Amino acid sequence: MWFIYAILSASIYSIRSLLEKWSLKSVDPYILALAVRSFALPLFVLPFVFGFSQLPDLSELPFRFWGAVFLISFVSTPMEMIFFYKALKTEEVSFVVPLLGLSPLVTMFFSFLLFREAPTIWGMVGTALIILALYLLNTQKQQESFLDPIRHLMNNKAFIYILLMLLSYSLGILIDKVGIMASDIYFYSLVNYLFVSIALLLIALVKAPEKFVQLRTNFTPFLLIGLVVAGYTWLRFASLKLGNPGYVAAVLSSHVLFSIVAGAMIFREKDLKKKTSVGMLILVGLVLIKALG
Repeated sequence: MWFIYAILSASIYSIRSLLEKWSLKSVDPYILALAVRSFALPLFVLPFVFGFSQLPDLSELPFRFWGAVFLISFVSTPMEMIFFYKALKTEEVSFVVPLLGLSPLVTMFFSFLLFREAPTIWGMVGTALIILALYLLNTQKQQESFLDPIRHLMNNKAFIYILLMLLSYSLGILIDKVGIMASDIYFYSLVNYLFVSIALLLIALVKAPEKFVQLRTNFTPFLLIGLVVAGYTWLRFASLKLGNPGYVAAVLSSHVLFSIVAGAMIFREKDLKKKTSVGMLILVGLVLIKALG
């Protein structure tokens, strides 16, 4: 069941990318990071209003729940955002983005260390195919070789930033699982987004205080993105509760596949031959994880 939740989460996540491409080209990244969380936040109250879940006794929640919330809200998420933006400021996007595809591998490694959830050989092959596909998709024609992004960053400060970002993101997935297992997906979603929104508000106040007007001028697209974010978050957390975090991270990365299809159909994007090949690799990887992982 985790696989279905993860695939649905990935497909809904791709809608967010389309909405951002359509209407949020000029939004400050710190405001965008704040908006996608804060506009989704009210929706996380609905499961308690309609009886899908009940608010727990806060005094009975274990320390690991509050520890997970604190780490995600005030350490993992801010670090992930700040180091990614630092990497983009010190290096070209074409050399930074391909390395983000390595996140499922990092998550799988830490998942084994923390949860002793070892992947099967075929599951690792499927994950490797998805990582390869994401890497190939984001490499550029002007690069001389397949390994250019890695070679270039080995002697570059941006490599440290992107490594820290990957570690933060991958550990964040595992911390999410700890928080979910200590409560449920609905309450953890609510508390998670509440505290993350507070943390990102503080960062935006420091980094982009003059840009807050964008929250009002982009109210409608932010509201739509909030709906999408709430949907894929519930499904993401449900898949994490049931599945191996490394596999979940790999399947969630398949949102690229849905974006490729949408980009071809809606935006008439170019370079479809390369994107089709990448999409097939992702599809084969997903089949291996589902059938043999």
